[in-house]
Amino acid sequence: MLIAPKKRRREEPTPKVCASSADPKPAASSASQEPIDVADTPGKRVQIESASLGEADGADALNEEDEKQQQEREEREDDELLDRVERRRQENSRMSQLYADFSKVATEEQIARFEQYKRSKFPRAAMKKLMTDVVGTSTERCAIVLASIAKMFVGEIVETAVEAMSKAGESGPLQPHHLRAAYRQARRAGTVPCSSTHRPVMFWHSNSGP
Repeated sequence: MLIAPKKRRREEPTPKVCASSADPKPAASSASQEPIDVADTPGKRVQIESASLGEADGADALNEEDEKQQQEREEREDDELLDRVERRRQENSRMSQLYADFSKVATEEQIARFEQYKRSKFPRAAMKKLMTDVVGTSTERCAIVLASIAKMFVGEIVETAVEAMSKAGESGPLQPHHLRAAYRQARRAGTVPCSSTHRPVMFWHSNSGP
């Protein structure tokens, strides 16, 4: 009986380490201590550039939208201004036509009275003080509006008084009782508002007559 000889285990040669080679552990530690710039990686750089481009595109879009809105706003303002100018021109033309028609049929005295009425006005300082006393505050524009309303009111009272005097067959300048009658008629018509707080003392005294 033959016995096969045992195979010898082949011994691998041991690598020789040179004395001059560096120790791998310090190298690894030094490599781990150096910071890694993530931005230097290609993927991160692409993301940063894409984000910057996106922000720039968004800013450009917002600027374009703002410019478009500003342009539309300016166009609307221009259209409104043109409309106001056209309405003012039409009103001036209509008033000129009415004045021309009035001048054809009116007497010289009536034309003179009308011109005087156009030039007459209430002082703005007095109107501003009156509004401040009533409501507690006032502005220059409010004083202008109040002066215009007061002028219209006085004109209506005088016109009503003249009509009442003509119906009564009287002539000459207006008298106080004509103005009081016109004021009472305006109150009955609702032109003058009634208030429970303020007493209606306009054109009225105990010895004023009718």
